[in-house]
Amino acid sequence: MKIYVASSRRNNLQPLIVEWLRHEGYEVYDFKNPINGNHGFHWSEIGEHPLPCGKSAHLGAGWASWNG
Repeated sequence: MKIYVASSRRNNLQPLIVEWLRHEGYEVYDFKNPINGNHGFHWSEIGEHPLPCGKSAHLGAGWASWNG
């Protein structure tokens, strides 16, 4: 499963969530450390939306739910 974690850059839990999901065997997009060819919510099959987050994360979550 490919997961996009949409959150604020200030959210200190975001890196821990990414690490935990990867440890559980998921492919995870980390917007703080993107990989070439990996296009975030365009690439993902599911989106994770840990709060607090800003407008762009909410827009990404909305886009992902609309295109899912």
